[in-house]
Amino acid sequence: MPKLKFRLALLVILIVVLSVYFARNILHNHWLNVVGNIKINIDNFSYEMGGQERSKPISTLEKESRLTAFIGEPFNGFDYSDWQGFWRIIYGIYPESAEPGKLAKRRQLTREQIELRLINDYPMPFSYFTDQHWAEFWKIIK
Repeated sequence: MPKLKFRLALLVILIVVLSVYFARNILHNHWLNVVGNIKINIDNFSYEMGGQERSKPISTLEKESRLTAFIGEPFNGFDYSDWQGFWRIIYGIYPESAEPGKLAKRRQLTREQIELRLINDYPMPFSYFTDQHWAEFWKIIK
């Protein structure tokens, strides 16, 4: 009886060792994904807590009135939700594209990305902006 238990235990150990051996590449890839996702979570947390991003001021009323006065459309017809969407483009934190199965790093849009997004979302007037217009726009936004 003890010999049978010993052989059975040896068989189980052999099966486990062979399973791990044949699955080592899969296990290694999963381990790398787990470690990569942990690093991305730490990076996202430190980015948001580190103050590296542009922060939205407590009140945007002055900026909104200046944008309405100096640029006009589309800001003349903006309601509360329109302004929230606009400020989300400027100050929001978005996920960057990531490989399948991996978490995405979260970052704010760069100035170039913001300009492209504004041109896409509000073609009038942003699609007609020159470099000088953008410079004035960024002075108001800062």
